[in-house]
Amino acid sequence: MDNNTLNEVHSTNHTPIWIRLPRQGTRCSYTGLSRAVMHRFVAPCKENDQSPQVQSKLLLQEGKSRGVRLVNFESLISYLASFGEVES
Repeated sequence: MDNNTLNEVHSTNHTPIWIRLPRQGTRCSYTGLSRAVMHRFVAPCKENDQSPQVQSKLLLQEGKSRGVRLVNFESLISYLASFGEVES
């Protein structure tokens, strides 16, 4: 995805505030990123030195060990745009 596409997605009136990680085996409908790649951006892990670069929230119900991770869309797009142009 190039910067022009990122800017188009970011500037639409229908831009979400929060998005869910895509289901396993699918890609994000906004960015085309896989669940594994997005997870490395948003959750503390070895790949990001325990310091995620994209804002997210983990919603847990009381007494449950699993939850839903919501990704701040603006934070994700800003992080992706920080990489600059992709060379062919």
